[in-house]
Amino acid sequence: MYRDKKYWILVLPFLVIAVILAFTLPQTLRPLAVLVMLVFWVVYYIWDYFEKKSNKKS
Repeated sequence: MYRDKKYWILVLPFLVIAVILAFTLPQTLRPLAVLVMLVFWVVYYIWDYFEKKSNKKS
């Protein structure tokens, strides 16, 4: 259930942004709110990759 801290650091702001966009965008653009969550996963895995890469160097 509990993931690492970087997950929770990222998920809350991205979720808030997605919900706000879902309610404020015009009907035709509302599916773009899903892109926010896709960007979340990209940022999460990039952060995880660089963190693991920096740990291998040390």
